[in-house]
Amino acid sequence: MYRTTRTIVLLVYLGVMLGCGGSSEPAAPSPPPPPVVPTTPTITSFAATPSRITGDQSITLTWSVTGAQSVSIDRGIGVVTGTSVTVTPGANTTYTLTATSSSGRSTTSTTAVTVTGGVAGVTLTWNAGSTVKLEQVIGDKDWSAAAKGTTLPTASLTSTRYGVFGT
Repeated sequence: MYRTTRTIVLLVYLGVMLGCGGSSEPAAPSPPPPPVVPTTPTITSFAATPSRITGDQSITLTWSVTGAQSVSIDRGIGVVTGTSVTVTPGANTTYTLTATSSSGRSTTSTTAVTVTGGVAGVTLTWNAGSTVKLEQVIGDKDWSAAAKGTTLPTASLTSTRYGVFGT
């Protein structure tokens, strides 16, 4: 029995040493994982709608961004969520959208808004049968094209941002 035990121990030792899972040298360390490459967010679009307004109107800024942890817009708007925000610029303004990834990389995009000096509505009054001549361009409407030298039989004229209407 002593001899049988010694033979089994010897066979197990030889098996381990000859490639049955054993080695007298330590295993080589596994290679390190590849380095994480920081990504930069992508701004697909950034726009102001409408891009031309009168001083009392609002606009909607819209954007599409991927790969960003945070999105912000300058001009006092700050960090935004979702895909749009409504603002009233009051003057010509260029907005800058900044998208920042979790690794701190950022990208920007800009959009501009033109604000004209027009007003939402004006009522002019004159004597019936008078000739009215309007030549100043107010807002987006060239009034001279609508009423230049026209005799209007009514006592008032109301303007909107988009047209001239006699009443």
